[in-house]
Amino acid sequence: MANSKEIAEEDLAIQDTLSMSVQQRLELLANLIVDKIIEDQQNGEPLLKKILRPENA
Repeated sequence: MANSKEIAEEDLAIQDTLSMSVQQRLELLANLIVDKIIEDQQNGEPLLKKILRPENA
């Protein structure tokens, strides 16, 4: 269960995100996606392999 400090930090992060412009939110999202792709590449690309795996093969 989250403690009060964690909850306060989450609330602040949500407020910060809501005060961003659409352009800033899109840039944040793009950066998060790029960070996840880099992390996936460093870990042997399990997410990419899962995405590319045909479901009916």
